[in-house]
Amino acid sequence: RAKRAAAARARAAQLQGERIERDAMTPHYKRDGLRNQIPDVRAAAAIVFDPQTNAVLWEQNGHERRSIASITKLMTALTFVSDEPDLNQVVVVTAADMRNASTTYLRTGDRLSYRDLLHLALIPSDNAAACVLARTSEGGTAAFVVRMNEMAASLGHSSST
Repeated sequence: RAKRAAAARARAAQLQGERIERDAMTPHYKRDGLRNQIPDVRAAAAIVFDPQTNAVLWEQNGHERRSIASITKLMTALTFVSDEPDLNQVVVVTAADMRNASTTYLRTGDRLSYRDLLHLALIPSDNAAACVLARTSEGGTAAFVVRMNEMAASLGHSSST
């Protein structure tokens, strides 16, 4: 019964993630004070730039210092997949993974594949999923954090380490 409940929660999280992803992939626009069409971004800060010219095309609070919470999850995913894990491998969520995880769809004892954990970490920004990925990677969380900081530094992100 617990397995069915965990599977139902994981499926609900996946469906919600798919809805969020569809919404995120749909462009939204609004008009500024001059009636120009601009992106309708539901974020406190954002920057749109042309990677070929490095020209900033549009920004909203782009120079404010921000918490790196979701960037940390992106770096977690990038570092995790760089180790080329078997994405079908199933791991168990522990109570420690849940500690201080303010946004999560997981419960202690849930069994999920790495593929599902990556999905949960990236789409609905699940903190516990990111903790499971780090904990179960080679060398555990401490070694994972070292690899993640090294990767961030190699990408030129010195202020995010």
